[in-house]
Amino acid sequence: MLVRAVRADAAAMVRLLLEAGHNHAATDADGDTALHEAAAAGAAAAAVELLAAAGVPLDGAAGAAAPTPAHGGRAFLDAPRHDGRTAVMVAAAAGATHVVDVLVRGGADLRARTREGETALLVAVEAAHAPTVARLLAAEAGLASAVTEGGDSALVVAVRGGDAEVVAALLSAVPAAGAAARAAAPSAAARRRRRQRQRRRGVPVDGGNKEAGAAEGEA
Repeated sequence: MLVRAVRADAAAMVRLLLEAGHNHAATDADGDTALHEAAAAGAAAAAVELLAAAGVPLDGAAGAAAPTPAHGGRAFLDAPRHDGRTAVMVAAAAGATHVVDVLVRGGADLRARTREGETALLVAVEAAHAPTVARLLAAEAGLASAVTEGGDSALVVAVRGGDAEVVAALLSAVPAAGAAARAAAPSAAARRRRRQRQRRRGVPVDGGNKEAGAAEGEA
């Protein structure tokens, strides 16, 4: 009953059920709590009610420093489900930016990782949810330095995904990364010019060819 009200984002109903004794921290067979359900459904108002029941205060200002929840509230806020994702990761995957905002304001651990090395930011980048990426970076710009288990940065994942808004959000959060990307462009152009000169001279341009490598070194 509580989960149904949460999915519908019926805040008043959620509050009544909680006051009637329904357990906000109860889990299903997959380890999902009502907060995970709210995150997946984009139910921000329901998430506020659930956090209140857990004793998690909100800072009241999006983007401001979040409070540190009490021990019990922290356990509920950052509880992982069966796949290791916390509520903020679930919301990030769904592009539920309003729920992400509520969880950030409640002090969610944005650096938590799943067994596969996922973070909330990496999940949002992978799913190409630009507003969610921007909200997470507004909370902590340093999140952009996260790397996947394979060693790819969030920026590399974003470029591979091809979403310009996500790439722009990451570049604005990490000026150094943007400068490095811009600095790499002339080098790429220089390599193209060298290859063109090699073609005019009749030198093979295959990157694996020793003659080509030698010619590039001479150029």
